[in-house]
Amino acid sequence: MPQFAIPFLEHYGLILLLRFLQGWGIVWFVTTSMTTAWFPLAQRGMASGIVSAAIPFGIGFGGLLTGWLLEVAGTWQKSFIEFGVIVAVVALLWALLARDPVAVTSTSSLDDLISSAPPVNPFGSLVGWLVALCLFANAWQLIGLNTVLPSYMYSLGYHPTQAGAAILAVGLIGVVSTPLGGIISDRLILSGMETVKARAYVMAIPGFLVAGAATVLFPFLARSNYATLLLMAILAGWGVPLTNASIGALPTDMLQSPGRAGKLFGLIILVGISGGVIAPYVITAISASAGWIVAFAILGVGAFLGMAIGLIIPCFGQAIPAEPLEAE
Repeated sequence: MPQFAIPFLEHYGLILLLRFLQGWGIVWFVTTSMTTAWFPLAQRGMASGIVSAAIPFGIGFGGLLTGWLLEVAGTWQKSFIEFGVIVAVVALLWALLARDPVAVTSTSSLDDLISSAPPVNPFGSLVGWLVALCLFANAWQLIGLNTVLPSYMYSLGYHPTQAGAAILAVGLIGVVSTPLGGIISDRLILSGMETVKARAYVMAIPGFLVAGAATVLFPFLARSNYATLLLMAILAGWGVPLTNASIGALPTDMLQSPGRAGKLFGLIILVGISGGVIAPYVITAISASAGWIVAFAILGVGAFLGMAIGLIIPCFGQAIPAEPLEAE
């Protein structure tokens, strides 16, 4: 509804409120919780990666689509409505095709056993908070990078078209890295590695480590030529989306129950997405006051912190406390 209402509003505060509701993260929460419950353990990472790949795909392809809609519609108001129609059709298809995950996984005796256990208290789960902080680091680096990259490129004298191509590269590489991260962790689990360890280590090393190193080195190497800048943009955009596959799969891996995993994933999104809200303001201010090198370094440090948290998550395993049962 906000998509159709915004073109007709003139009150800036109300528009901001509706945009907040649009970016609340409910769609990712619902689709990931359901999708990871549809698939067995050995395919869950890939399933989570495919769903989460829509995020970088939207970042990369969204600018092209909205530009085309603006040309066709003629005004931004009409383009908002046309895009809203597209979203409504996709949502309707999802509502018609989606099935209850419990019905899909009910043949598993393990799921039946765990689903009868006491409900989980996500706010009392240390490992849940750690995964949430990983998503915070994820959003911090990725949203922050997309915020400062165009301005940084303009400062080097690049044309807006070249900046747009770099942003596109940052977004679209995640379409590859996100499902690949899930596939790698699935393979490690099939080879005998503990589930939580496989997800967390893939998130930490080919994910956050690559993103952090590429982001810190970006202002030093990207100055040389445009080809190097594009390569660094691809590496910086590769790592963080890769972590989404593990972040989406871990709640179901640890709890084995769609309902309880959904509650935990809700906490993860609530805490994690705030990194993407804070990063644009903080990084823009830092780049203006301390320079580009410091700004990119702080973005990279966020990714390195995500790596450190990912490496310690296996120490806590499936430490998910249950809510106390009420006396009958």
